[in-house]
Amino acid sequence: MRPGDILLKSERAEHEDRFGDGGAYVAAIEFLDNDPFAAGPAAPYWRQRTDAFALRHMIAVLEAVRAGDSHGASVAGGDLVTGSVYADDQKRGAPPWLKQLKAELEEHSFATVDVAARAQAAGAHPAHASRLFRQCYGASMTEHSHAHGIRRAIGALAQPNVSLSDAAFIAGFYDQSHMNRAFLRMFGRTPGMQRTLLTATIG
Repeated sequence: MRPGDILLKSERAEHEDRFGDGGAYVAAIEFLDNDPFAAGPAAPYWRQRTDAFALRHMIAVLEAVRAGDSHGASVAGGDLVTGSVYADDQKRGAPPWLKQLKAELEEHSFATVDVAARAQAAGAHPAHASRLFRQCYGASMTEHSHAHGIRRAIGALAQPNVSLSDAAFIAGFYDQSHMNRAFLRMFGRTPGMQRTLLTATIG
């Protein structure tokens, strides 16, 4: 697990809570009537999400909790879990080189990953690589890269001693303005406002 990843667990999942040095934030959403995990496949009762869909919905849960809107939190939580339980496992159809490219885009800035070179080394045209990426993962390479830049930034923003400009650098954005635009597109708020929400909700 990395900062910004979402791990969903049914109440039926047997587990121990062990966290790394960076710790974790835990949010418990109780479904009193209809457990979304019960309606999905019998197993597994775990879902790890590393995508923009999960991040947006988890932030929506936090916003609703902060506003005292239990109904809104329930709906956003239900959307998050249901979207995860029924999500197609699109990774199966991806060739190994595309899976490797996806992993690179999750860990490194888009500017530092030579997509054309990766595609050509695999014998694919870069345009074909772009189409195949969207078919396999449901998002463009740019969308995927930006979502993971935001994930890395949220991990940095959770540390109060990290400045916004340093968070942008850590996350792989060109600069703080680039990070601001990415947050505004995804959440409709700046990274500073996002830090305030996280601090007020969890801290």
